Amino acid sequence: MTTPVLNSVELIVSDSKIWNKEQSIINLIAACNKGPVSVILRQEGPCCETSGINTLINMVLDYTDTPASHITLYTGNLLTSSVFTEIKLTTAELNLAKEYVNTDKSTLSKRFGLFIGRSNPNRLGIASHLFKHFKDQTEMTFHFDPANDYHTSNFGLEEFLASHWEYRHDVFNFLDHVPVVGKVFNKYPILWNNGAYDLGDKYKNIFVDVVCETFTTGKTFFLTEKTLRCIAMCRPFVVFGPRYYLENLKRLGFKTFDTWWSEGYDIDTDDARYNSVTQTIDWIGSQINIDIAKWNEDMQPILKHNLEVLMQLEKQTLTSTEYFYKDAELINDSK
Repeated sequence: MTTPVLNSVELIVSDSKIWNKEQSIINLIAACNKGPVSVILRQEGPCCETSGINTLINMVLDYTDTPASHITLYTGNLLTSSVFTEIKLTTAELNLAKEYVNTDKSTLSKRFGLFIGRSNPNRLGIASHLFKHFKDQTEMTFHFDPANDYHTSNFGLEEFLASHWEYRHDVFNFLDHVPVVGKVFNKYPILWNNGAYDLGDKYKNIFVDVVCETFTTGKTFFLTEKTLRCIAMCRPFVVFGPRYYLENLKRLGFKTFDTWWSEGYDIDTDDARYNSVTQTIDWIGSQINIDIAKWNEDMQPILKHNLEVLMQLEKQTLTSTEYFYKDAELINDSK
């Protein structure tokens, strides 16, 4: 479904921030005074509560005495996280992922893969952890251009340290080596249709892909090229995503890898998930090569199954599937 253009307001959002908040308030007030409003999230999929969208919209509704029924949200989040009408936009990456399939087995010369086109607090932390503890076992890209606002605004150093001060030395050490790139891009961002799938030479060596998804807090399920790319490349994954991300992948028919390592991080609260994910990484990193080779062989039926699910997955299935989330209290009361 295409998004409307008449009487619409566009919000630029990340996990916990609306980047154009002040201008959005002005635009939303003007739009509410005209009639029903379409709020466009640029095909992103944040939780409306943790990102501040609910608070912003309700404030404007109060100010303009506009009913909540006049708001329609166009979002990539496949879970409902507001009391407003939500139109679900399917991921544009799905069909492209099907064009980048590679069924070649890994050389297993690297234990981990981590491919970051733009930092955020969790990605910075995970990259720092891998760099400190598994540098020689990790195939990594971590793009950063200090002259590019796209990178500096999203870097996440202060936010990460505020939550994980105990890992500050890991991060400061990693910063001396940023960016970590094999290919220099003349234009950012690295999007699903602009270089995000050009990593075949990296995937050929890795055992497991550490996927750091775009939105990781609150009630959201937003499937991006980061996960789809891994499945298309026939690799197992550890996903730093939102709560119940793996559970909702299973709802689509995919299988995960709790036979080999703990996936308890999938049910952890947002503030506990970082440590759980790094513990899983440490467990995988501690295994001897002969065991990793056996795991890789044993996983092949699951990797093949996941690829088949991906190839058969349609956009209509994404929007019609009943997804899981336990904490219904995230939805704010509206007026």
